[in-house]
Amino acid sequence: VVFNVGTTTVTWTVEDEAGNTNYCSFDVTVEDTEKPEFTTSCDDITHQEGSITVNTDEGLSTYTHPNDSWDVVATDNVGIVSKTWKLTGDTEAVSDEGLNNSLANVVFNVGTTTVTWTVEDEAKNQISCSFDVNVVDNQPPYFILSCDSIGNHVFDADLNNEYLVKGTSLDVVAEDNVGVVSKKWELTGATIKSGENTLKGESFNIGKTTVIWTIADAAGHEISCDYIVEV
Repeated sequence: VVFNVGTTTVTWTVEDEAGNTNYCSFDVTVEDTEKPEFTTSCDDITHQEGSITVNTDEGLSTYTHPNDSWDVVATDNVGIVSKTWKLTGDTEAVSDEGLNNSLANVVFNVGTTTVTWTVEDEAKNQISCSFDVNVVDNQPPYFILSCDSIGNHVFDADLNNEYLVKGTSLDVVAEDNVGVVSKKWELTGATIKSGENTLKGESFNIGKTTVIWTIADAAGHEISCDYIVEV
């Protein structure tokens, strides 16, 4: 005899030839203590590596996962009622309750985010697993106003036998998907000095000076360019 999950009352009845009867009963309680099982686990998703590394999306400081390839799959002897995820670390988020949760179209920040999946059945038996998502910035900064755009320049010396930069026309302009963290310049040749951000207020000696600009982002990617200033 097959008993369903829950409590079933069994009643026995005994009758003799004279029609006399007697009864007794007892309860049979069937509990589900069997946890769900992953058919696609976190280890399967990461190929036993425990983590996945991806690049930021082009022109953006984040990564958006495009599909359900990071979703666990589970089965249960009675039935699954909940499959949820939680993100901790450089990205923090929690999925809705229920079964229809996915990491498709979820946005991850640069850095390391831990994904924890939890599956629960009707008897509240749970299983969990987790993996890390490492989002790295592989995109270098880029010039909005480059050295080629600024070009080489010839200036007349002032009364102090030098040229004083009065504006920002000699400054490059750069951007980055995550953010520019430094904009440095170095002068070599007739003028030797270095600084950052702008050449405004700097003076050039008579002769030819090479101006070298170096831009760096938070991930350590650098770009450089140069032009010549002749006084």
